[in-house]
Amino acid sequence: MNDLLNAVKGAKAHDDEAFQVLYEKTKRVALAVIKRYCDVSGDYEDILQETYLRVYQSIGQLTQEDKVQAWINRIAANTAIRHNMKKRPQLFSELADEEGNIPEFRRIRLNRGFTRAERSSLPGERISESWESSSISFPFPYL
Repeated sequence: MNDLLNAVKGAKAHDDEAFQVLYEKTKRVALAVIKRYCDVSGDYEDILQETYLRVYQSIGQLTQEDKVQAWINRIAANTAIRHNMKKRPQLFSELADEEGNIPEFRRIRLNRGFTRAERSSLPGERISESWESSSISFPFPYL
């Protein structure tokens, strides 16, 4: 533990050898966190590298030096989540059916409010659409 705290203090003073010690002592746990958040095994090392780049850039912001592992784990999780969001954008072509027809999306006015007819029809349309596509069950413990 003292080695880790000394490494953090050295890394804050921009000592590259101390940062190397910090990396060696914390990389296994950070890699385990990345593996939990990312499903593509080829990306683990890239995310780990990006994580420690962010750690190096923001080591001066670390206030509680004894919680460095938790701080690095949070950076690793956020980096993996951000990486997943970049990797998997939602494409309209993925929404197409077998014939290639993309569903139409009805534009809803958000700022101006709805007319009375629109207010009364929207919930009914949503309920009828979801009712046909799924079944709902409610537990009744006292019958």
